[in-house]
Amino acid sequence: DGFIITAGNANGTSTYSNGGGIVNYYMSSPTLTNCILRSNFATLGGAIACGEFSNPEITNCTINENLATWGGGIGCGRDSSPIISNCLINSNTAMSYGGGTYVINSNAIIIGCTISENRASSYGGGIFCEYLEPIISNCSITKNVADIGGGGIGCLVSNPMITGCIISENKAMQYHGGGIYCGRSSPSIVNCLIAANESAVDGGGIQCFSSIYGQSSPTVTSCTIADNFAERGGGGISCENSSTLTATNCIVW
Repeated sequence: DGFIITAGNANGTSTYSNGGGIVNYYMSSPTLTNCILRSNFATLGGAIACGEFSNPEITNCTINENLATWGGGIGCGRDSSPIISNCLINSNTAMSYGGGTYVINSNAIIIGCTISENRASSYGGGIFCEYLEPIISNCSITKNVADIGGGGIGCLVSNPMITGCIISENKAMQYHGGGIYCGRSSPSIVNCLIAANESAVDGGGIQCFSSIYGQSSPTVTSCTIADNFAERGGGGISCENSSTLTATNCIVW
């Protein structure tokens, strides 16, 4: 409670070295409160990695300037169920997916967090979700950058619940989905403001992409999607390859 971890390096001899600051494995459930994790490095989870069946509670922490291949700030792996609440996750970098947070095969709950100015070299500048149904609630996801797609949130074969969030001023530098990228994913997006995001191709606010491997069918309810920009098409919303999006009680302006 209230300590600082800095300049950690998970540089083990294995191919996958996880958790530059802290790594949680096999049913471990630590509580981290009012901590700072800064300038750490790992393959998964520059600051914190949540491994198999771990359930940490991370509250009121500052996680910044960390670096990883996946999950510059936090990496949530298989069968983990972390609760990440009221944290500042900013200025982290992923050399692949999930600049701020990487969630794969995890039912992570991310609530009340500020996720800003993170960068991913691939998808999910702020958050990247793959598989299962994580919850992202009442978060501010702003000024994140994905070099390919999903500047704010990138979803791949994942159905997260995204509620009460501000998703703004994020950028997809080379591809789709400045605010949210839905690749073969069907997230539920409720009571969100998706504004002033930019895409180099399609879907300034939201991009839906289907393929022969899976359908993209997001549900968007009571959201405002405003002032977004796409270089080619779908400044607010773009649906591609038989994607179907259901929007109810929304403003697209």
